[in-house]
Amino acid sequence: MKRRWPKGARLTTVLLLVAFLTSLAGCLVSSEDALVGTWEQIDGTEVLQFLETGEVIQEDSGGSVGANYRFVDERRIRVDFGGPATYAPPRTYRVLVTADTLALTDEEDSTKTYLRTERIPTVKTEID
Repeated sequence: MKRRWPKGARLTTVLLLVAFLTSLAGCLVSSEDALVGTWEQIDGTEVLQFLETGEVIQEDSGGSVGANYRFVDERRIRVDFGGPATYAPPRTYRVLVTADTLALTDEEDSTKTYLRTERIPTVKTEID
């Protein structure tokens, strides 16, 4: 014997599911927001600090260097090390961010993986 849904139950179930998924999507954080924070390289000494202002600071045993970054699209960032004085051209990296891990893959398909050590809160301000 085939079970039948009560009249209107299917529509109610679908509407509840859509409402739940919509509210869940509102909780998701963009890659841009998720990238902000301090990251330590796994199997290495490099530390990266991505700031909300679009700056990144790279520290390792040789010292530290600052650069600017921006998202080219949802999965890639471009890092500009400041021009000819630094002898480093801009680089593009594929980005994969989870809650506590960051993977950066360069143009030669070399990937470095990092663990989050500190989340820098993003500050949203309203102008009246």
